[in-house]
Amino acid sequence: MSRQDLVLRVIAYSLMAAVVLAGLVGLLERDETARASAPSGDVEVEYPGVTRQGLKPSLVVEVRNSGALPRVPALVLSADYLDALQFSGAVPEPQESSAVGDGLVEYRFAPLEPGATLRASLAFSIDQQAPGVRFTSPLVVALGGRVLLDDEVATMVLP
Repeated sequence: MSRQDLVLRVIAYSLMAAVVLAGLVGLLERDETARASAPSGDVEVEYPGVTRQGLKPSLVVEVRNSGALPRVPALVLSADYLDALQFSGAVPEPQESSAVGDGLVEYRFAPLEPGATLRASLAFSIDQQAPGVRFTSPLVVALGGRVLLDDEVATMVLP
């Protein structure tokens, strides 16, 4: 083996080790956040912006009812996004889910009392997606029928 081959091997192994180390410390994963505030309530959504196959990321929604009456929180995402990231369940369980619009799914949770906060976590199981693919979905969060957040989420799946 020539000196040049040895140098190339050391460089290649170093790059592979750097990628593995970056994955182990979480540099290949990134969560994104969407927030909104209105007189009727506040919302914050954390979702996986970048994730890897084999992980079990989650989309976390926090909704606070600032109104004077109990209100039903609702979350809308695309069925394609939920299927692509292999949606595996929500905690707490929605009271109701239904198809709305064109390829959208709405999850309705138990009514929130005034001043109360809902923290819902939607779990995914990233097992067999095509690496390098970016999945997107509209994201709508409403409280008592009033839209608090109307945005889009995007998740890139790495190998």
